[in-house]
Amino acid sequence: MKLSIVPSAHPRSVPSTAAALVLLLLTAACGGPARQQAAPEPAPEAVTAPADDGIPWFEGSVEAAFELAKRERRPVFLYWGAVWCPPCHALRARIFPRPEIRARLAAAVPVYLDGDTERAQIWGEKLGTQGYPTVIVFDADGREITRLPSLLPVGEYADLLASALDAARPISDVLAAAEAEGVATLPDAEVQLLAFYSWDQDSALGLDAARRRELFARFRSELGPDRKLERARFLALELAALAELEPAPALSSAERTGLASSLTALLSDPATRSTNLDLLVYRAGAVVTRLAPEPGPERDALVAAWSAAAREVEADEALSVDDRLSALAPQLELATLPPAAGPTPAVPEALRERVRERVRWADAAIADEDELQAVMDTMAGLLEEAGLLDEAKSLLSERLAETAAPYYYVGYLASLEAKSGRAPEAVALYRDAWQRARGATSGAGMTPFRWGSGYLRQAMKLTPDAEAAIAADSRAVLAELLGSPDAFAGGNWGRLTGLATAFEQWRAGDESERGAIVDAARAQVAAACAGLADAGPDSPGGRCRGFLAPRRAG
Repeated sequence: MKLSIVPSAHPRSVPSTAAALVLLLLTAACGGPARQQAAPEPAPEAVTAPADDGIPWFEGSVEAAFELAKRERRPVFLYWGAVWCPPCHALRARIFPRPEIRARLAAAVPVYLDGDTERAQIWGEKLGTQGYPTVIVFDADGREITRLPSLLPVGEYADLLASALDAARPISDVLAAAEAEGVATLPDAEVQLLAFYSWDQDSALGLDAARRRELFARFRSELGPDRKLERARFLALELAALAELEPAPALSSAERTGLASSLTALLSDPATRSTNLDLLVYRAGAVVTRLAPEPGPERDALVAAWSAAAREVEADEALSVDDRLSALAPQLELATLPPAAGPTPAVPEALRERVRERVRWADAAIADEDELQAVMDTMAGLLEEAGLLDEAKSLLSERLAETAAPYYYVGYLASLEAKSGRAPEAVALYRDAWQRARGATSGAGMTPFRWGSGYLRQAMKLTPDAEAAIAADSRAVLAELLGSPDAFAGGNWGRLTGLATAFEQWRAGDESERGAIVDAARAQVAAACAGLADAGPDSPGGRCRGFLAPRRAG
């Protein structure tokens, strides 16, 4: 269910600091809410991906798709995904096959861009994609209208898609009008777009958590009771922003009581709960501890309401297997909230047994390898979070060959071995994941470098004395990357930057032998710099020359 940004250590965790810094640099030029989102500048051609899912995806380059849309005055529906990405499989299985979605897309130019294919990262950087899946709607002139969230019920997703495809102005203009004139003055379709914009993938608006919290609270207060879903959505977004703020802001007793009451109403209503599954599944601990900082009756009441809502989601047969299974995640999180003093409580045995039971149910209910690719991540993650590492390893080992992209789950298995303290076994699996990724893609695109760079970082961390293997494999990983035209773009550049940090940290442990290996890696990259475009520090040439730049004295 998650937006998938796969780091080197664990497929369910967040981006590295280095990658996040690069992303910040790439998006720093974004203006305020009133800024007009311009059409993407032409990039070297990236070919759209085929998919056997009933959607008439455009065949050809992304640039040609935008040209066709402009010529025929049709909007563009751009889906950014990857063949290994579990939440991409969940989105495609749950949303794309539905007739109401296909009917809406008949009026658009649908584009599927696999972010791991050659040249795709150049486009990904221009589009400001921040993870898989990302769905962006553009108007006929290439202006970004909105980004669609993945976890909405099919009916709401279809309605939101219709509003986006018919929209007359981009989300930046909609937000500017809402701020200036009040959200209640907007047409209904624009209120819907604003409430259901995918804020966790925002690259156009650039609002920090404090600003989002302020705006969402205001918008919620301006809408009447007839806009129940939008009011609930703004509440969920306000709480998500509140959970991000560090340090936690001091809320008055009245503020906490009011937000807790509204949250309880949202969780208890099936309609508002189903449109905010992202809040229910992924924000439980952070929100509860913001609204009830200390253990006591207020926290107990929120935990009880949240857990009851999660159990109702588990039982909802209208939802997908993945959505229903994911409802165990907040129950695990809330059951282990730290007390005022003392150790964090262990997962209750009854809940641990329920995780086992529901994983067995999901495993039996999965229909095909695409669904298994999506749900395996959730099954193994829940077993891990319940402290059942051996059972998570067994599940992965037994079923990974049946998934759509086994190398993804070999990497996950490696992370569990590392967590168990089995460093050599973990590194061997990380390397196996890289080799499998190379074989699955014939060494093309970003996929081999994703898993190769992750393997190298873990090898330097877990088995730092294996200098010979690290040296040989560094040459191979970098050689594959440097043969790609988007070696210094988007996610490739973020991973290359993270690898540079890992090299220097590893080198610091033994300058004599490791220094020569790192210098060789620097020279290998430097040899690729000649002939690359150079128009500043973020150009391919500038980035290439900055990789592993010699350290300053002192």
